[in-house]
Amino acid sequence: VSTQSTWESVPNMSDKSSELKAELARKRKKLEELRRGREQRGASAVETVVPQNVDVDNLVESLLRGSGGASTTPAGDGTQSGDTPSSPSKAATPGRGLLSSRMSRRARAVLSISETKTINIPPAEIVSYAKSTQTDPIPELAKAAGPAPKSAEAEEEEAAQRAKEAEKKRQEEEKKRREEERAARLREQQEEEKQKPTTLPVEKVSEILTSPDFQTFFDRSTRIIERALNEKYDVAVDYAAIDKEEEDEGLTSENVRLCTEFHHSRLTAHRAVTAMDWSPHPKFSELLAVAYTANEDAPNEPDGLVLVWNTHLKDRPEFVFECQSPVLSCCFSPWQPNIIIGGTYSGQIVLWDNRAKRTPVQRSPLTAKTHTHPVYGLDVVGSQNAHNLVTVSTDGRLCSWNLDMLSEPQEPVELQCAAQKSVAATCMSFPQGDFNTFAVGSEEGAIYGAMRHGAKAGQVTETFEGHSGPVTAIDFHKAGSGEYSHLFLSASTDWTVKLWSFRSKKPIYSFEDASDYVYDVQWSPIHPSLFVSADGNGELDFWNPNADTEAPVLSHTVGEGKQSVNRIRWSRTGHQLAAGDAAGKVFVYDVGEKLAVPRADETSRLKDTIAEMIQVAADA
Repeated sequence: VSTQSTWESVPNMSDKSSELKAELARKRKKLEELRRGREQRGASAVETVVPQNVDVDNLVESLLRGSGGASTTPAGDGTQSGDTPSSPSKAATPGRGLLSSRMSRRARAVLSISETKTINIPPAEIVSYAKSTQTDPIPELAKAAGPAPKSAEAEEEEAAQRAKEAEKKRQEEEKKRREEERAARLREQQEEEKQKPTTLPVEKVSEILTSPDFQTFFDRSTRIIERALNEKYDVAVDYAAIDKEEEDEGLTSENVRLCTEFHHSRLTAHRAVTAMDWSPHPKFSELLAVAYTANEDAPNEPDGLVLVWNTHLKDRPEFVFECQSPVLSCCFSPWQPNIIIGGTYSGQIVLWDNRAKRTPVQRSPLTAKTHTHPVYGLDVVGSQNAHNLVTVSTDGRLCSWNLDMLSEPQEPVELQCAAQKSVAATCMSFPQGDFNTFAVGSEEGAIYGAMRHGAKAGQVTETFEGHSGPVTAIDFHKAGSGEYSHLFLSASTDWTVKLWSFRSKKPIYSFEDASDYVYDVQWSPIHPSLFVSADGNGELDFWNPNADTEAPVLSHTVGEGKQSVNRIRWSRTGHQLAAGDAAGKVFVYDVGEKLAVPRADETSRLKDTIAEMIQVAADA
């Protein structure tokens, strides 16, 4: 089947639609002819090369593009004017001729790179109109024309509105002002009520004053105030002044000045001082424990009394402790500042704690294993981790106690002399640094040396005879490194003070200046050759054997001199001396440096003085 396309140029483009339809009809006809031809070629086994990738739709589309690109008009005879008939070879293969015509058209196409342009088309503006928009005047025209004239009614209405608003504002301001005045008056009334003292009923006042909480608060706060008021300070001291060394004109009474005096009109009335002890703790060195006898005029008051005085609190004691029996000896615990121990007339050992009440927190029982007579001597010896309380009594017994348990003594020892006679001990003292050997004074006037431990525990190893009356006090040498720890002093009712050495049974020297009983004697803790004695005339005699052995270097009368001085104690610093008399008064003196502080050669001079005393005693 031979297919030939005839293209004609149609100058008139007025009826394109009809022409396109006719063109499409012709193309469909051609396609139908092509299909029939393909079927005929298959039937005759004639190999005809038809492109397998020819798609009918694509072909139709290409034909449509081709027809759209040129102005064509269909011819009645199916030929194109001006074209020659195709050759027989071309007419023999209709499909090949169509492909060749398409390829020729594609070969003639010129390709070029096109530039992509982006065009933004804004959305259409939607304009809506309102009545106000349409009726609002133009601002420029309104400004030029000026405000529109108002009617009289409108003006009156505006004036009334303004007056109404002004009246409302005035009323609000007036209300706010009245509220502020009312609040101010209320605050003033509240302040006046607060400042106005409240009168409590008598029952309520009495209940408050007697309540334990108020009593504790009042007692503590007043003590603090009194301590501050009693603090002494020289506000006129001149720190820029140069001290000029004054010539040594000898010691006078100015070297012993009264610092403070302790007594209480109710607590200490009709009582005598029996024992004293300064607190050994550096933080509480101002505390002084004082024991008193019973008040015979007040049978309802407790017989035993120990007051702890404070040098910064003069008018009343810091602590008050009581017990059922008069206290004859007392001391602080060296390692527990809150503990105070006392020996009583009944033989009981009592222990107070200043954190508890007035009564003892511990006490020893009255049994055959404990003391049955007055306890005149006690001391805490040992180290911080291993220490004991040692007590002696006129029943001839020495007991060692554990401070944590006073129910029974640990090591009771019977003090017996060579004649198997019990020693009625009236006082006791330990050498410095020695907790085994000790010396006790007796009612017979003899002094006995014994040991706490060992095979001869309790047995008298040394006897020192020299006094003709009961021994009232014994004190070993304290100052220095222990070179003179074997020396001790003794006082007696025979009006003498004697110097002894634990290495000799005879006294080294006898100081016989007193005119009454000598109740106590004490070595200075810092001066190696200074000691002080107290007698029944109320005299304090300061002795320094390096300066004079026949008379004291200074004598001072305690108080008015009408009462005997029963006990004296040096402070730990050696610059204060406490003296307690038979009237229950305690006097604390400041000892001047000329008397209290030793010279550099005092220790060596004491050695020569003692050697001279021993020589004089041997010659006698």
